[in-house]
Amino acid sequence: MNNFGTIYKYELKKIVCKKLFVILAILMFALTVFTPFSNLIGNYIEDGTPIESNLSYYKETQAGIKAISGRKIDIDLMRETMEAYKKVPTVPDYTKTDEYKKYARPYNEVFAILRGPMEMKFEEFQKWEPDEEEYYKKRTESIEQLWSEIGLTDGEKQFFRDKDKEIEKPLIYYYHDAYDILLSDYQTIGIMVLVMIAIVLSGLFPGERAMKTDQLILSNKLGKKTTFLAKMSAGITVGLGTSVILTLSLFAVVLGYFGTEGYDLMMTVFFRDYTYPVTVGTGCIICYAILQVVALLWSIFVMAISEFIKNGMATLATTMLIVIVGGMISVPDQFRVIGQIWDWLPTSYLAFWNVFDERTLPMFGKYFLSWQVLPVLYLFATVIIFFVGKRKYESVSAE
Repeated sequence: MNNFGTIYKYELKKIVCKKLFVILAILMFALTVFTPFSNLIGNYIEDGTPIESNLSYYKETQAGIKAISGRKIDIDLMRETMEAYKKVPTVPDYTKTDEYKKYARPYNEVFAILRGPMEMKFEEFQKWEPDEEEYYKKRTESIEQLWSEIGLTDGEKQFFRDKDKEIEKPLIYYYHDAYDILLSDYQTIGIMVLVMIAIVLSGLFPGERAMKTDQLILSNKLGKKTTFLAKMSAGITVGLGTSVILTLSLFAVVLGYFGTEGYDLMMTVFFRDYTYPVTVGTGCIICYAILQVVALLWSIFVMAISEFIKNGMATLATTMLIVIVGGMISVPDQFRVIGQIWDWLPTSYLAFWNVFDERTLPMFGKYFLSWQVLPVLYLFATVIIFFVGKRKYESVSAE
């Protein structure tokens, strides 16, 4: 009973050899590698008529965007963009016009970047005369306005102003489809990981009672300690392993097909309000590294809570409810403290806009960003939950 390796292998096989696990693993892997290409399947349709495949349409757009990748968003690029869009008819479905496809399509992302801070309707912005100084002034004003709306303190605002000065201006635009997809799919992959862990680990400890083997284990004090550690280790291996494999699979297919170009695009170009000097490439690494920490925490939480509830189905229902509530409910910005705590909970935090949250955690006269602090807090919580679960497991006596 004290042979950790033997028990660990046994518990691991109990999890991964089940049909449910195999089916879920195949399904999750398929969804992971398919999701990035979902928009490329089928045909591009206009007025009910297929014009061309979505893949060929994407490749044409991609070629135009790559032609301007690496250029500064300065007066020259602004003029090019606005000249192209002035040729586009002012109609509701302007993206379907020949003029848009011929002249404006390569500039669509730059146009959106320019239009965002100006807060103008399409037809109004078409008439805008490019002015680099005006654009960056308006951009700063729009960012400051959002900071006020979400309740940043004067100190936090100054912190981000100082960080914004570290970012090169004019900003540089890069083709960045791969990183756009990785950040956009972060929440989807995160929820998939949490759901799979909840399903496959919720019955690991209650299963002893279902199989009537719990009394045999509990009758040996030394066996309880070894078995708990082996079970937890097996669950962690499966939970964290699932997260790592899905993450690596996603990165492989996305970077392999869409390319690695755009790593150096500043996050503030992709996510305007975030003026901390970090690139989208680094942002992807931060997000998916945090996912691994959350997977570790969630694995231990699911197993620990199952020991308290002592019922696999009840544990599954409880943990799934936590995942659903975390993804569906949001707290209004005016409730700063409550909203910040809620958005920083592990099940809510698996969204890139929460990872790159402007709300900070002031400590020791400095301002710390959520992604700098939360992984440490999550690991600390992991240790606490582990030992609480261990104490509960070892406190149960054989009857």
